[in-house]
Amino acid sequence: MSDVTGTGVEDLPADVKEYTSEYGEDRSSYEDVPLNTEDFISSSFRSERCTVPQDIFKFDYSYGYDCKRYFNLVAPDENTLVFASGNLINFLDVHTKERKFRRSYLGGGIGHITTNPNPEYSHLTVAENGDSPPIIIYEWPSMEIFGVLKEGAAKRYAHINYSPDGELLVSQSHDPDFLITVWEWKNWKQSPIILRTKAHVHDVYRVMFSPYVPGQITTGGSGHIKFWKMSQTFTGLKLQGELGRFGKTEISDIVGIYPMPDEKVISGSEWGNLLVWEEGLIKVEVFRTKRRLCHSAPVMQLEYNRSKGEIWSVSQDGWLRAWEYRIIDEADPPDEDRVVQMVPSYERETKGVHLMSITKRKLNDPEDTFYYAQDGNGGIWLMDLILRADYEPSERLFRCHAGAVVDMAACPWGPYLISLGEDGRLQVYNYINRNLLHFHQFPAKGRALLWLPLSIDQSGSFLIMGFDDGVVRVCVISLEDEEEITVTTVQSTKPHNKPITVISINAEGSLFVSAGEDKTVFLYQMENIGGISLKPIGFVNVESTVTCFTWHTTISNVLLVGCQHGDLIQFEFPKETVEYTKTSYLLHTVTSINNKFKSCKAQIRRDLHLKEIERSKAAKIQKKMQEIVDIKRNNPGLEIDEEAYLLDSESEEVLVPLEIPKIPNKIWFAMQTPDDTLWLSLGGYDAGYIYEYAVENPEIIKATIIDDGDDIEMHGFIYSYDKKYLITSMQNGAIRVNRVNPNNFHDLSDYWLLTMHDNFNGQITRMCFNFNNKYFFSCGTDGNIFSYQFCPEVEVPAVNVPSLVKNYTVTEIDTDEGYESLSLEEMMIKAEKDKKLRLANEHKKKLRQRLAELTDKLSAILNCSMPKSQRYVLRHFIIDERIMKAFDDILQAKVDLEKRKLAYDVAKSTVALDKMKKTYTDILDVFPIEVKAVNLNILVRTVPQRSLGQKFYDVYREVQEKLLEESFKGRLPERGVIVAAERPEPRKKQQELEPFLIGLSPSTIATKMGAKMNRSLRKYRERRARIEKRQEEWNELNARKPVEGANHPDDVTALENAKYTIGDFKLRSSDGYTVPEHLQESTLKKYQQLLEARIRSFDLLLHAFNAKVYRLRNKKVKMIQKMNELKMRLDKIHDELPTSRILKAPPIPEILPEDFPERNLEVNLTLDKDALKHRKRQSKIEEKLEEESSEENIIFHKHETDEEKLALGIKGKLPDIGGTCQNIVNYVLENTKRVDLSNIQEYIEEEKQTKTDSSWETEMKARRLINKIYEQDMVISQMQQMVVDFDQEVKTVFNERFIVRRDATFMDLHLLVLNQELLIIKEFESVETELRNIALDKFTEMLDMRDDMKRIELKIEEQYRYIEEGNHIVKELQQAFINSAKDNKFWDFLRRIFRKKYKPPKVFNPDDSQSSSISSESSSDSDEDDAASLDSREIGPIRLDESVCPKGCDKDLYDNTFNLRTQRHNVEKQMKEEVRVTESLKRDLELAAKKMKTIEQACQKSKNDLEEYQRLKQKKLNEVMCTVVLRLDQIQHLGEDNKSTPGMAGVLVFNEPALTRLYERVGELQTESLEERARHKKNKVHLHRMNIDCRHMQRTISDLHQEIADAMKLKFGMKVNIDDLEETILRRMVMKLRIDMLDIGSDYVKESKMLSELYSKKQAELKNIIKENTARVELLSVLKKEKLDLARLLSLQSEKMKKVEQKGDHYFTDDIAKLTAVAQTQMEQIQSLKSEIKMLSTKSLPPKPIVHEVNEHIEEPNEVVIDDFDSFDEIYVGSELKTITYGEAKEVEDVEQQISEQDITGCIQDLIKEVVDEALAKKVSKEEIIIQVLSDLIDQIPTKYLDNTDSLEFVANLIRDMAAGTEINRSTIVEKVSEITGRKLENVQSITESILNKVFDTVAQDTDQD
Repeated sequence: MSDVTGTGVEDLPADVKEYTSEYGEDRSSYEDVPLNTEDFISSSFRSERCTVPQDIFKFDYSYGYDCKRYFNLVAPDENTLVFASGNLINFLDVHTKERKFRRSYLGGGIGHITTNPNPEYSHLTVAENGDSPPIIIYEWPSMEIFGVLKEGAAKRYAHINYSPDGELLVSQSHDPDFLITVWEWKNWKQSPIILRTKAHVHDVYRVMFSPYVPGQITTGGSGHIKFWKMSQTFTGLKLQGELGRFGKTEISDIVGIYPMPDEKVISGSEWGNLLVWEEGLIKVEVFRTKRRLCHSAPVMQLEYNRSKGEIWSVSQDGWLRAWEYRIIDEADPPDEDRVVQMVPSYERETKGVHLMSITKRKLNDPEDTFYYAQDGNGGIWLMDLILRADYEPSERLFRCHAGAVVDMAACPWGPYLISLGEDGRLQVYNYINRNLLHFHQFPAKGRALLWLPLSIDQSGSFLIMGFDDGVVRVCVISLEDEEEITVTTVQSTKPHNKPITVISINAEGSLFVSAGEDKTVFLYQMENIGGISLKPIGFVNVESTVTCFTWHTTISNVLLVGCQHGDLIQFEFPKETVEYTKTSYLLHTVTSINNKFKSCKAQIRRDLHLKEIERSKAAKIQKKMQEIVDIKRNNPGLEIDEEAYLLDSESEEVLVPLEIPKIPNKIWFAMQTPDDTLWLSLGGYDAGYIYEYAVENPEIIKATIIDDGDDIEMHGFIYSYDKKYLITSMQNGAIRVNRVNPNNFHDLSDYWLLTMHDNFNGQITRMCFNFNNKYFFSCGTDGNIFSYQFCPEVEVPAVNVPSLVKNYTVTEIDTDEGYESLSLEEMMIKAEKDKKLRLANEHKKKLRQRLAELTDKLSAILNCSMPKSQRYVLRHFIIDERIMKAFDDILQAKVDLEKRKLAYDVAKSTVALDKMKKTYTDILDVFPIEVKAVNLNILVRTVPQRSLGQKFYDVYREVQEKLLEESFKGRLPERGVIVAAERPEPRKKQQELEPFLIGLSPSTIATKMGAKMNRSLRKYRERRARIEKRQEEWNELNARKPVEGANHPDDVTALENAKYTIGDFKLRSSDGYTVPEHLQESTLKKYQQLLEARIRSFDLLLHAFNAKVYRLRNKKVKMIQKMNELKMRLDKIHDELPTSRILKAPPIPEILPEDFPERNLEVNLTLDKDALKHRKRQSKIEEKLEEESSEENIIFHKHETDEEKLALGIKGKLPDIGGTCQNIVNYVLENTKRVDLSNIQEYIEEEKQTKTDSSWETEMKARRLINKIYEQDMVISQMQQMVVDFDQEVKTVFNERFIVRRDATFMDLHLLVLNQELLIIKEFESVETELRNIALDKFTEMLDMRDDMKRIELKIEEQYRYIEEGNHIVKELQQAFINSAKDNKFWDFLRRIFRKKYKPPKVFNPDDSQSSSISSESSSDSDEDDAASLDSREIGPIRLDESVCPKGCDKDLYDNTFNLRTQRHNVEKQMKEEVRVTESLKRDLELAAKKMKTIEQACQKSKNDLEEYQRLKQKKLNEVMCTVVLRLDQIQHLGEDNKSTPGMAGVLVFNEPALTRLYERVGELQTESLEERARHKKNKVHLHRMNIDCRHMQRTISDLHQEIADAMKLKFGMKVNIDDLEETILRRMVMKLRIDMLDIGSDYVKESKMLSELYSKKQAELKNIIKENTARVELLSVLKKEKLDLARLLSLQSEKMKKVEQKGDHYFTDDIAKLTAVAQTQMEQIQSLKSEIKMLSTKSLPPKPIVHEVNEHIEEPNEVVIDDFDSFDEIYVGSELKTITYGEAKEVEDVEQQISEQDITGCIQDLIKEVVDEALAKKVSKEEIIIQVLSDLIDQIPTKYLDNTDSLEFVANLIRDMAAGTEINRSTIVEKVSEITGRKLENVQSITESILNKVFDTVAQDTDQD
């Protein structure tokens, strides 16, 4: 592929390449030709023989809109909408609702329309359909054509899209090629296509450039999404695609897509969720919370609001939802469930709208929030999509059908048109005024429509419609007032249980038929009695779905039916109802003729092909016959075998097998012809022909081809009013008008064609004329309705419309249950089934009654009054146990079978119940109940609220965890305190040996030192130890000294604490308010507050109250149980009390079903009465059997006994003793008799004989009566008290409910405030987080830089400390040396050794070798000079060597000096490094300080930006309205009358605790101020006392110093240092000990031996040096000899040249060739010599020798060894002698004779230049350089070559240039040169003088001229 500016396209697949050369007209037709917009409008097509008028149909108006097409709405400006309908481009004025139209260019339809997003290019771009369709770019609003793009598709375009900058255009074609093409549209005339490739093998719905990433394109379509990148490769620009992989996610069609700035792509899905794609994989799938789908319908469009970071999703469910992209992007779900659940930040629903796409009204206005919306439910809307509650309501701009228009009809008497859509909507139009008058929505999808003609319905108001629910509805339409049009359904009948396909009435209007997808044809009788009504007759079955009806022209009850699978059936129906349809509507007696269409299209095509072959053969034979004639004419007498000649050489063509569809194709219509035959139009493979057919004859009579319509289906037909024109509707949305040939009705070649509907999705479903035949209408599956004016050659005659007669009354019926209701046949079958079921139930009832009677008889027998042993038992009636078991098994099997039958229903009901509970009850906190008081008219209800649920607490826990993460996230990382490295503790000096003891062995010190010396040494060491310890204490004290200018850490902490506890209250509404760190709000914090408030509202308020209500209900239940127990006790009391003494118990409340409403949801089995009785009887029998089978059981009943009652013999009520209890007591006392105990027996006998109660019994009964009366009173009182207490508690809870509701309302208000604050914080959080991160980064950077500076400062301090320690160590070493050698006689020698400075080694540089050698010599000289400084008084003229210890010098002292010097050198070396590091650190610190200043400014700026944004957020938060309840005593300032409030708008509501705290803080601050003043005063006093103590100590110290000085003067006569004194004494003692131990003789012997060995070694070295020098001198002589020889050879060259000139050139041809080779070899040798000379001068290694064979034929004489010929370095390096042969030397001589004078001069000048350059490389003065140049020239160049004018002038010029600008002392140069030339020949002196004269004379002349 070529680059962007090239003309090539990317390599295409093979199928794509095939048609790339078959596109329409050449592009050159557009180049340099002005494009006329009128030339790009299509018109009708006329055949060659067409006689139909050009304008027979003039387009009038369009009433439809293909609202189901993807993205079929654009807004080129804010007041105009553009969309496609069929072959028309519609322009809708938003304000006036006026519509304008423009036809397409090719007449193939409109693919897609879009606009350029760049305001600089005001273009409207239309991608058309057709053969090689173009993309036309119009200028807006002039609609002038800017350019035409071609070769982007073969047939149709699916979508086009511009790049964000509007420079590129991408198009996506539809089948068959599916090409994606990138255009550089501005270059449309040359080569606009820059990239093209095949996108996919399935439909692609959308293509889109990334608004943010250049070159990124995304396509989505059927079951796929693909990601493209325009990438530059080494072969050019490529379009590389990656197919998205769904992975575990279900494959979905992708329509809505949006590429994000981070190169991710978000797409919608069929099920309504959002899919986030990254690198070709699904990163996450977005759900709403609780795993709810984002939308309940496919997501059609996605938009991104980058300012708010929100994704807008537009779906067909009518919802627009906004999602926060940050949450989606940061989500990281587990790999096994890539799902993120979130709450949309905003959502908006427009009920009844199916959003297909939205487009912004003002594209480049970010403040405009209005969008135009494409409604898939039929219309266009203007919506305000501002994301807040105060949005403007949506406005419908246009209404149409939602989807296909299935049928339509024109009014038979007026200018009205009705249409029925697939959406179930009936719309009424006035086609004269071109407006929609009314629409009526039916509960089912429309399928067919009839407007009854006036011949059948004189009112012209009845409509018959068929629907998708199988219902035929008869409606009345009222058109008297266009403002009040009504459509009333007067009859609804359901003949089919599947959608209706066709309806029709016969010409007489007596029969109505309908067909459905249930393969039935239903017949009705039409009655017109008080209005049209349909009376069902019956139905017949057909083989397949009916597609068309055709009534017989003469027999009104004969109907021809065409079917889906080629069935053609003729029925003869009854004209009225028949008797046998009482149980079923199936018509058995209907006669029919069945035919099956057999395809013959393949045979027709074969016959045509064979005819073509025959014609071709005949033409060939004719041609050959003519050839035979020509041959015979030209060749008379020639015999020709004509048969062989005429024989066809080509083989017979093999015919393709006939293609006959296995399933016959659909019959679209059947039309009767003038010959009383049928014309059939079929679909599928058989399309393109009209088949003539006879019903009685199953064979096709004739097949007429449709001109220019092969393979195009013909769906419908209609004749003009005069039968002159046959109008047919084509599969491609075209209207075809054929003029009817009266002589040959088969002739279809005279036709006119107009494409109006969509060519691919616009099949015409109905065509019709209006009542006066002046208007024609067509509707199609693309949702379009077009009207045309019918203009034939002859003017249409006027039609007289009869007056309308309305003889009916309208009664509307309800038809909403069409889908659920039964069809007529099903209803009849159900009625018959119900009848049978009723009879069966009656029979069951009789059987159950008989069983009940028998069961009662059996029970009577079993429960007779005979003794138990004489009774019958049930087992006596069992004849055989096996029979009973068989019956039981049968019963159990039936029960199991019934359970299995009902298992599904039971499970289904259980699931439904669980879902209901989950939906309505489980979500509640508690089940709503109410508790009523007993005596009070009060009831308490629970407060309804939703249960929080486990997910709520999971979210709360998650929020807490995220808050914890956020607290760590926003916090600065813990930074270690930058402190200086801990100072190493002062080195504890090891117990080193004193300097004066150095050299003494430990044994000597331990044994040979006397007691006096040891005692003095011990005292000396103890004093030194005390001094050192005191110094350490002072150092430690100084280290703890506070730093001047720095505050104490405690004071810093106190200051920080004072800032936070100062006590001032900062108002959030103030302009300078800064939110403290601990009060800053985030989304998570606010969300946590919201959740906690929700928990408080749930747990502490409502849930707690509901728990009280439930406890109250439980208490009521327990109270009722207790009262029932007391009632039973009271009943027992009443059994004994007299009637007059009985008191009525208080009524006991009942537990009503309303008290436990949750029990209504419990599953209970309910049986009818008969079944219930039967179950009771059965249970009794089973109990009887169990009782009989079990062993005899004896049951003891325990009764509560009353001994007193038994003793008194009370069996009834107690005797009533009137009066009160006191009267009863008096009565007992009066009737009590005294009994003599001695006669007690007699008394007892007397009482027995009498029947009256004894006095004792009377007393006991009276007492019992009193007790029972008391017990009755107590029970009643207890019951009454329980009721009173319960009612009081109910009342308390009832009152509490008001408080709870009030608090809950306040909490709801608080939650509302929190929600509003949450939205505000959420809106600000993204930017605030970004600013906070920036501030945090800057602050972190500042802290890092501060830490770096602190580290550098600490390092500098540490370096200073190291340097200080180094100086201290050096001083210690110096002091140690002084102490050890100050009294030694070799003091000067040792001091010179110790004081020798450290010199770092110099890095080796070859160029500096000479200078380094010089410097080394000079250093050695200086050492020698230093050695000469020895004290001559001690060692005389002896020159001491440092490397040898002098005789008499202590060896240990000598070694110790070197050791100390080494230590000092190491310390000085380390100190130099520390100084260098310190300087580097200082420079780093300066740079860091500059950076720190810049960083601090940036940090402060970011902090200010953050605080400013936080103030803005706080301002927004302050605007949130909240509710505050105030009492009058809380308002401090009233009006003048102290009652009214002047206005509460600007008041400050202050928290009482906060206000109290402020007042308290004032007192606390005053107290703290007094305490601080007292503390300050105390510290001043303490400081004064410390100053007095310090002055006293200073005076004491001065006095002590004076006393010590006086004591020293008294003892020593002067002030002395005691330590020095003791050390001097010890030194003298040690020196004496050393002298005693010294042995000098042995030292001298050792030194003499060492010097002898050194002398021998030096002699050997001298011998080697002399030998080497001799070899070098010999080599020098050889070189000089060679030099002279070379000069002689050079002088002979001129003579040889003369001889050569005398001889001819031909004579020396061979010699010239040889000499040329020799010259080449010589030049190489010259270069080698130059290199060797240079090497010798720079003392470098020799180069590799160059060996060339000059003369192979020269015989070599005997080898002669010449020593030292080649190189001095070879001798020096290899220590070998170089040998060359005599032949080689002879060759050199021959070569010398061949060198010319000019070559020698050039060589000499090159040598002079090298000498001068080498001299200039030395960094010495100019005089020294001139001297060096002259000396080198004399040494290296022969005198005869140097002593000539050219050479001298050349040298002088070089020296003059070198000395330019510098004063040169000639006398110095002359003097030095004289010394050099003094050792040379006289001619050398003259050469040097000549050169100097030339140089200085020229310089002097230049000076004079200046």
